[in-house]
Amino acid sequence: MSHAQRNIRRIPRSFWALVAGDMLSTLGVSIYTLVILYIVQQYSSNILLNGFVGALSHIPPVIAGFGLGMLVDRMSRKRAMVMANFFVAMLAWIPLWANLHTVWGYTLVVLTDFFIQTAMYWEQLGHNAYVKFLVPPEHLARSEGILQSLASLGFPVGMIWVFLIVGHGPIRWLLGISAGVAGIVGLITWIFLPADPLPLQDDSGGTPWELFEEGLRWIKEVPSLLWYVYQTVFANGAINILMALIIYDMGHQGLFHHVPIIAVLGAGLGMGLGGLTVSTLSSRIRLLWLIIFGRLVFALGLIGIAQKFSIFAVAASLTLIFWGQNVSGTALVTWRTQSTPLAYQGRISSTVAQISSLTSWTLIIGVSALDQVTHHVALGFYVAASLVLVSLAVIGVGMRTGHFRLPRYLGDETSRRPINESW
Repeated sequence: MSHAQRNIRRIPRSFWALVAGDMLSTLGVSIYTLVILYIVQQYSSNILLNGFVGALSHIPPVIAGFGLGMLVDRMSRKRAMVMANFFVAMLAWIPLWANLHTVWGYTLVVLTDFFIQTAMYWEQLGHNAYVKFLVPPEHLARSEGILQSLASLGFPVGMIWVFLIVGHGPIRWLLGISAGVAGIVGLITWIFLPADPLPLQDDSGGTPWELFEEGLRWIKEVPSLLWYVYQTVFANGAINILMALIIYDMGHQGLFHHVPIIAVLGAGLGMGLGGLTVSTLSSRIRLLWLIIFGRLVFALGLIGIAQKFSIFAVAASLTLIFWGQNVSGTALVTWRTQSTPLAYQGRISSTVAQISSLTSWTLIIGVSALDQVTHHVALGFYVAASLVLVSLAVIGVGMRTGHFRLPRYLGDETSRRPINESW
């Protein structure tokens, strides 16, 4: 039996229930997100308006993060995941019945999307902290890679499902499927995942604003966390600009509209291979090299999409983008999770998400306005590629000055040591 096989067997069996739930969740979220954005595209062809709605998913972390980070640190993470999924299952039906020929109907869809995105964000916060509870620390990097790799299978299935329905049937009925999937994920989480103990109460203040200030103070006082936030702002901005531009291009007869299936397969392949790379190589290749190579491939893929040489080149570019983004992003998030205590995961994660989401929302609106003026969508891809390279430069400067300290390997003992021993 190989060393890798022995490691896999030490992962709790309930972990595979979490994987199954993640696969279904990715399927449901992919269907819901694309259907909502398609509905918006049918209502208006204005790039700036579509960019605003596409960026709406980044507002919940900014606003709701004040309270949701606190809830994740003060209640059972499993309960948070169950409640969030059931909430999505109830609300996802509403856009199905909205009258999109009226301003009120359109507003109802946008408001419902805001609350659903808030619930999804709450589930994500609970999920990230729950994985740290469920999986032994020495297997966290491998487990995160497995989760990313297998959960990504739901993405191409959901997207292709929507593409096959567009133009051939009532697409809004797919919202009922996404609602049902969310309910099933909630049931899987409730029945098959072990209960996590209630977090110990700390001495921090109990109001959302006090907890946000506390999370912000930790980030400011720990240089590695602060520089992690710096690079996250640029990297997340790039991937979110990419997704907004792809949706716009598909909705307005661009290249993606004509080759959606091969494009989605390319993206799904990149996601799956990215998670597999982290799972198998995180203990063999230095963390810094994983990050550098991932970010360079990410930027190269964005430049390739801007060129649009052929449909196969676009698919290959998407594979590079999502592979590079998953490798570098998963590696860095895993390092942050390993090196920060479980009791503060909600506050730290929500504070980081608030900062990066606010900047992502601003960047998406800015790029949408730029494309509206220049009528040149490819320009947005170049902007995204530049942001990826800036994020890599930030990491280099942080490490050069000694402010951003990373372990040699993601799976070694130093990667599991708290970056602030006083915690």
